[in-house]
Amino acid sequence: MCPGLINMKLNMLHTSNQAWIDNRKKALHNAKEKEHPIVHDVVELMLIEVDSSSQKRRHKANNIENLERKMRHNENHLNTLADLAVLNRHSNLPEKAAILEERIDTILKSSDPNDIMEKAISVLEQGYAALFEDYTGSGIEAQQRLLESVQLIKVEQSTAIGEKKIFFVKPQITHWMHDD
Repeated sequence: MCPGLINMKLNMLHTSNQAWIDNRKKALHNAKEKEHPIVHDVVELMLIEVDSSSQKRRHKANNIENLERKMRHNENHLNTLADLAVLNRHSNLPEKAAILEERIDTILKSSDPNDIMEKAISVLEQGYAALFEDYTGSGIEAQQRLLESVQLIKVEQSTAIGEKKIFFVKPQITHWMHDD
C-alpha cells in the first residue's frame, strides 16, 4: 500500500492548463456539496493538491501549511501524511519528511483497529480520486461506483462474524454506512 495522491500521478496534479484546472476545481467544489460525507476529506485534499499543482514551486510553503492545517482534523490521515511528506521532501525539508514517513510506516504496519480504519479510508479515497479523474465529465459513474462500494461494505457488515463483526460495528464506520 502506498498512501497519498501526489504519487498516483493523477493528471489533475500534473497539468499547466489553467482552464482545465479551473474546471476541475469547480467539479471538486460541486462534489463536496453533492457527494456523500465520507469523501469530503479526499475532496478537500484534492482541492489542496490542485491548488498546489497550479501554483508550482512559488507557493510550496502555503501548500504545506494547508496540509498541516488539514492534519489538525485527523493527525493519522494517511493520504494527507503522505502528500505532506512528499511536499516537505521537495522543499528540502528531509527531516520533516522523514518524521512523517516514519508515522506512515507505523500506521501501515499496525493492527490497531483505528489504523486499520485509516488504511481502508486511504484506499477508498485513492479509488475515489482515480474515479473522479476518469469520470469528472458527468460524475455519474463515479457516484454510482462509490454507491456500489458502500453497498458491498454493507453486505460485508451484515455477513461478518466474530472479531470482524466487532470492527464493523464501530460507530465511526456505521455512521456513514447508514446515512441515506
